[in-house]
Amino acid sequence: MLSTTVNTRPKNTTVALYLFWTALIIEQINSVTTDMRLLNLPSTRIVLAAFLPNVLVSVFIVFIYYKISRGRNWARIWFVVIFAIDLLFTLDHVFGSYKNPLLLNFVSLSQLIEIVTTCIYGYGLYLLYTPVSNQWFRKCTIESLTTS
Repeated sequence: MLSTTVNTRPKNTTVALYLFWTALIIEQINSVTTDMRLLNLPSTRIVLAAFLPNVLVSVFIVFIYYKISRGRNWARIWFVVIFAIDLLFTLDHVFGSYKNPLLLNFVSLSQLIEIVTTCIYGYGLYLLYTPVSNQWFRKCTIESLTTS
């Protein structure tokens, strides 16, 4: 069993971060391919307008991942908020585009990827809030308070 000292991150937290990185990469590939198909690349301005918000959000998410890896509890809380917002958009994108949401046999590949990445994020969040992870975040918070 791994030690839960501040210097050693628990396995649950490490696995959660790997899952988050994997889901982010999958989402970025999905986003780029979907945007390229929808835009047909007519001009540079439209491409920048479509990709710039995606890049800015991704940079913020990478910052949150970094802070989670350093044991910052506020980053873990922020990620729960981001996940909840993303979950609302995913549900609207998957089920909001149909008159009958039970017709899942018409889900596109892009929507299926959104469902899978949302499940990955959900499981990763579960791992971030296990007792071992909670204890590690608590120790990191205490250490950061005593050193400052």
